Amino acid sequence: MRDSIVATRSEASCIEYMLSADAVEPGRVRPFELWESKDDLPTHLAASAKQPSPASAQFERASLELLQYEISAQGPIGNSSTRPGRSE
Repeated sequence: MRDSIVATRSEASCIEYMLSADAVEPGRVRPFELWESKDDLPTHLAASAKQPSPASAQFERASLELLQYEISAQGPIGNSSTRPGRSE
């Protein structure tokens, strides 16, 4: 699994890639990926489809749901300008 994660992290425009075991639900793995551009994601997904899942050697897949989120802004946690319903 380590080799697959290291390889993905070395792909062009990969900012972050990790797999995390869920502390509450045994056997659940949560992937997290952050890319510079969503335009680079199809290349990554095509390459990934040719490789076995890094978790497949250790886990039996019960289900799979992958969602893409688009983030338009970021800032420190608790910044009043990022909290809904707050005005300065």
